[in-house]
Amino acid sequence: MTFFGYTNEQWLQAQEQAREALAQTARNKTTITYSDLCNHITALQIGPHDYALPHLLGAVSRKERSAGRGLLTIVVVYKNGEFEPGPGFYKLAEELGYDCSERLKFWSDHLKFVYDVWSDPR
Repeated sequence: MTFFGYTNEQWLQAQEQAREALAQTARNKTTITYSDLCNHITALQIGPHDYALPHLLGAVSRKERSAGRGLLTIVVVYKNGEFEPGPGFYKLAEELGYDCSERLKFWSDHLKFVYDVWSDPR
């Protein structure tokens, strides 16, 4: 089985590398740009505008949400403009049942939740 031309092993390793970078970002209570995140993913060659990136981030978000840690990918932001997640993030959040009608409020509240989860020493 392949994902966007990558083997299952590469795809899963890339998810784990992304998750580790995002978890560290959340522990530090900061954000990371899409391009900086891509620099942490060495299992495959992926850039901030690659078609596969939203799918990779979606897989990470779904796993983290299932584990009760919220949408970890909320810490990934544009490096220019609003410095918040892209529209694909909000689309996924809505698909998963979150109310994003007030994007800024959702982003602020959920970002705080994710920061709290990852900064808890337990």
